[in-house]
Amino acid sequence: VSAIAGALSVIAIFFLTYEIFGKERYSLLSAFVLAVNPIFIHFSRVAYSNVLGGLFAIFSVYFYLRWLKNPKLWQAVVSFSLFTLSIYSYQSYRVFLPIIFVALPFCYVSELKKRKFQTAVFSILIIVTIFLSFIPSVSRARSQDLKSLVNIPALTEQISEDGVAGTPVIFTRIVHNKVTDFVLGFSGRYLSYFDPGFLFVEASSEPSRNTIPGVGILYLIEAPFFLFGLIYLSKYLEG
Repeated sequence: VSAIAGALSVIAIFFLTYEIFGKERYSLLSAFVLAVNPIFIHFSRVAYSNVLGGLFAIFSVYFYLRWLKNPKLWQAVVSFSLFTLSIYSYQSYRVFLPIIFVALPFCYVSELKKRKFQTAVFSILIIVTIFLSFIPSVSRARSQDLKSLVNIPALTEQISEDGVAGTPVIFTRIVHNKVTDFVLGFSGRYLSYFDPGFLFVEASSEPSRNTIPGVGILYLIEAPFFLFGLIYLSKYLEG
């Protein structure tokens, strides 16, 4: 199933890119880049449901864009159905996929002005669905693991060192607490995803079934194109 979903995702990204840019060469290039991406190939062969969830997510966004531009009820129904399948396929899609759907209408302001009510209803359905998906205790299992993001042993050691050094208690409470530790730890891990070494050299220094030894998220040869894309995007946003 994962391998089939991976193959179909290449087709899905072609249609999504064409829907966004309307240019076949962009669509073909996007499909090619995804088809040869090392991490994508890896996950589509190790039977992880994240690839299946990605397939549903891509087609969900595709039909949503078609609905925004040329509204037909069946397109909205298909988009919402695929959205639901995606969030139930893999946990991480519950986080960023709703954000995409809430933000997308603002990228198509002219369409949004024509269909404010329909878009608002769709967004509300998205939010309600996400809320309902967390009601079963099993569905909350991964989210409840957030407490593991706080390094309790390290935090305890820091507080002890402050006590030995005679650091004012108020300073210790402000700097060394669970909230601060979580924010700094989360921010550090998030920013690490933009490390060039992580992107193009090696995704992980430790052996893991989630990475390929000596390979980053992208091929090193893609680095110049990645930089060119960022420059092009910045100029596009300025214009």
